[in-house]
Amino acid sequence: QRFNGSAWELVGPAGFSDGEAYWTSLAVDGSGVPYLAYQDVANENRATVQKFNGSAWEVVGPDGLSLYTGAVSLLLDASGVPYVAYQDSTKEGKATVQRFNGNAWEVVGNAGFSGGQALFTDLA
Repeated sequence: QRFNGSAWELVGPAGFSDGEAYWTSLAVDGSGVPYLAYQDVANENRATVQKFNGSAWEVVGPDGLSLYTGAVSLLLDASGVPYVAYQDSTKEGKATVQRFNGNAWEVVGNAGFSGGQALFTDLA
């Protein structure tokens, strides 16, 4: 929801994810477009990112960035490029960061780069 100056209103339809959404992380780009990352239960607990196109929410790139995620953290850089950090089940629960290059999600640096499991990630 967003505050319109006097009341809270929905941003698009309520319940737009395919199933339950956990560990939500919200970011807004310089044009006011909101992006949401979350653990997508309907997609085998993979991370999914969606953005609001003015009338509906749409998936950014392929949904399901990982085989399993815990907490998902979302950040948009100064150019509006979305980045996500998450616990990567394919890398023994260690942290992985990916960015959307306009066509696909790509790993930044090395997947599973943390020394141990990353239960809660946060980007800055």
